[in-house]
Amino acid sequence: MAVCDPLIASSITNGLRDQAFAVDVAATGTPALYFGANNNYDLAIIDSAITIPNGLAVCRELRELGLSFPILMLTSRDRVGDRIAGLDHGADDCLSKPFEVRKLNYFARMRALLRRSEELRPSVIYVADLSSFVVLLNSHPLRF
Repeated sequence: MAVCDPLIASSITNGLRDQAFAVDVAATGTPALYFGANNNYDLAIIDSAITIPNGLAVCRELRELGLSFPILMLTSRDRVGDRIAGLDHGADDCLSKPFEVRKLNYFARMRALLRRSEELRPSVIYVADLSSFVVLLNSHPLRF
């Protein structure tokens, strides 16, 4: 999660942890990009108001890196153009601030995004051709 306002970040983090989510928090764009590029996340929440770089740039750069986890963009304005900019930069959904954390509006959006991403995940993940490897048990090769 990349959110610049510490009160909002704390509130969302506590709510997510209450729902048994693990949460990494970045207050600016640089650590958000690092976290996103170096971890296998199920979902990212990015505030468009973060800086260095801003949330839109972080979202765009994560997509340019080929990362496909869902992104929920938080925007401080309720203008349609701001939401369109978030979507155009690679966000999967946008949520305008302020929002009532207690109503768990963002939880419903997150669950929808996570369901959608599960449909896109392959059921088989190919790692490498293991046919040339030999497995030994007590110095004897195992046959498969």
